[in-house]
Amino acid sequence: MSVVALALNGIITSMKVLGNTISNVISQGINSISTGLGILPMGLMGNNTTKADNLLVSKNKITGIITVDEGGQGVGISYIQISEGNSSISENNLSDIEADSLAVGLLAVGVDYTKFESNMTINKNNITDITANNITSGILAVNMGNIFILHNNIFQLEGEKTRYITAQPVFVGNTTIMDNNLEGSGKEIGIGVNGNNTTIRYNRIVNFDYYIKNTYFFEIFEMNPITDDQL
Repeated sequence: MSVVALALNGIITSMKVLGNTISNVISQGINSISTGLGILPMGLMGNNTTKADNLLVSKNKITGIITVDEGGQGVGISYIQISEGNSSISENNLSDIEADSLAVGLLAVGVDYTKFESNMTINKNNITDITANNITSGILAVNMGNIFILHNNIFQLEGEKTRYITAQPVFVGNTTIMDNNLEGSGKEIGIGVNGNNTTIRYNRIVNFDYYIKNTYFFEIFEMNPITDDQL
């Protein structure tokens, strides 16, 4: 399911994606991609981003997102914001995502290249049973502004390279990671962040190889860019 809001020479007054149930999305073919819910708010005026208000993704249930062939990627929620404005991704339930190369519960990217002031809040999501042969993550977040990752529960991720939370603010942004509940199997990374301008407090992080590791967002992709299909 894809939701797009496009404002050219104007603003997005509201975009709310609420209460959807999506299950059993299966993709076949080499390098194929399965996405449960793809969301793209985009506001542009000339070469600048414009403002967006009331950006909310909440109380969606996504389960059974599967790619079955080599190089496949699976994403529960893909949220790509190309505009100014604050966003909230909250109280979603994401589970049973399987792929070969990359499996992610929540992928969130914010591109405000005009003011660099947008706040992205990822709050009270439940993410579990994410499996890939290569790269796995519960939350992957990058924003040209501030990131708040709060009160999320993430369990049972399995992959060769697994980070339960990966967060990267861009340029002048800050990251706050607080009150999350993460439990691994002893071989994963709990939180991977760029240590600059990052606050990590009051998280439960249990049974990891690295509980917190200084890293860069695109290390988990081995510098592979987001594909057009994910946009």
